[in-house]
Formats: sequence, C-alpha cells, structure tokens
Amino acid sequence: MATVKKSTGKGGARSKSSAEIYSFWELMGATTGPTRGELAHRITAMGRNGWDLAINLASIGSDGHWPHSMAVFRFANAAALEKQLTVGFADGMDERDLKWAKMKLATKLRGDLDTKHRSWLFEYVRFGSAEDLAAHQGPDLLFAELYAPWQGIAMWGADSLRALMQRELKGIGSVGKPGVLQATGWWTTIPERVLV
Repeated sequence: MATVKKSTGKGGARSKSSAEIYSFWELMGATTGPTRGELAHRITAMGRNGWDLAINLASIGSDGHWPHSMAVFRFANAAALEKQLTVGFADGMDERDLKWAKMKLATKLRGDLDTKHRSWLFEYVRFGSAEDLAAHQGPDLLFAELYAPWQGIAMWGADSLRALMQRELKGIGSVGKPGVLQATGWWTTIPERVLV
C-alpha cells in the first residue's frame, strides 16, 4: 500500500500527505497486439474505475506507429491514492498482450498542464539531490518522484508536433543543464484520432 513518509538520502524533503500525487504509467503494446489507439482506449477506460486521467499521450516513433503510450493520473492526496490502490488487480486496466509496463509516483514541483499543448517532450531526469532537481529551470512541468526525490519527470510542451520540433531546435531539453546527471526523453502527442 502506498503511503507518504519522510524520504531518506539524497537530500530528500518530507512529503506532505495533503499534496497532489501523480501516477505516471508507461505502456508498451505490440504491432501484433495493442496499438497506440487501443492503448488510448484502455487508458481512457480507467476513468470508469475512479482514476482521474490528467493526460493521455502516444509516443512518436521512427515509423509513426510505435505502440508506446504514456498516461498521467492525478490524485488529490496520499489517502486518495491509497484508496485507489486497494483494488489491486481490479484497477480496470486491460493488460492483455502488453509487452511491458511501468509506473512512477510523483509530486509536482511546478507548472500546470496547458490545454493548448498537444505535443510534449517527455523526460526522465536524475540529479544528485532533491534540491538540485527542484532548482532545474526550463520545463513547463517538473515532478519529483515520491520515493526517490532526486529523480523526476520533466515535460516541455507545444501546441503541435511541428512547434515542438521547432522549440527543441532552439534548445529545450534537460541534457547538459546544470546538475543533470542523466536525462532520457522522447516525443509524445495527444492522439488526434483513433488509430487502429
């Protein structure tokens, strides 16, 4: 069961039980199984089971049809998250034929989801301390992992994929920024239509 407690090591600060918590899901389908469109449907269906979907994103691959998706769910506080997690495998996610999946819990350090942004550079970042992560400048949204607060998620948005490409050419992204020890990122977009 997830509970909020004092973080240890790496300069972690105490998490407040009243803070919003975000659950980041990364799902990999298959060209012979769930496609991006199918994953989008499965993620949206989670709302029927009490999951508050903040954003549903499909990753952009070299062939334009890489079946990899990101979902971000929002919880009002730790108690709300714990209540939802009590359902365990009955959370409503259809896991058939998923190749792999992972989830991260995080709290928001700053920024808000801009509804005009349809495309995002999505990054996992690692710093030497929670303070270094909190000092990271540039992303539109910055999150710290709940149980590893020196690691986080940085999101850089734009109103279209073309605009995101133009923005990245001007220098967005965490690689090479002060304090960054590791950054792994990829492009994502809100699906404009159902892909089959």
